[in-house]
Amino acid sequence: MILRRLIVLSAATLMLALPAISQPAAQGGPAPGGGGFDRLTGKYALTPDQEKKLQALSTQLLSKLQEAMPTLETKRMAVLTSLTEAKIDSDKLQSLQTELNTATNNMANAVLQNQIQQMQVLTPEQRAQMKPDAPGAKAPK
Repeated sequence: MILRRLIVLSAATLMLALPAISQPAAQGGPAPGGGGFDRLTGKYALTPDQEKKLQALSTQLLSKLQEAMPTLETKRMAVLTSLTEAKIDSDKLQSLQTELNTATNNMANAVLQNQIQQMQVLTPEQRAQMKPDAPGAKAPK
């Protein structure tokens, strides 16, 4: 359950994090990025340098998440295995769960740090365009 939530969170974050550099903003089309960065059009469009930095940050996050997933899965399986033992050791199980929670929180914090770094690539004016109530913002589903 926790892993499923983490995967959904990671996927949603990666949609924000992975700019699809398919149509340069300089051509007057929508700014690349989807998942939010596509709102940055016209004078707020991403520059080629910003696109490059955002792509590097996305790649960095993806690498971190891929590196952390096996450890997270191992910890999750240890909890499940401990729950199905003939004699359940509550202290051991609590310790395993604490390790799993820590690993999950570390991954969520890495995602947040990446989002902060991404937003620092943008100008204040571009960040203002990313606000939920800014022109072009998508309504929550």
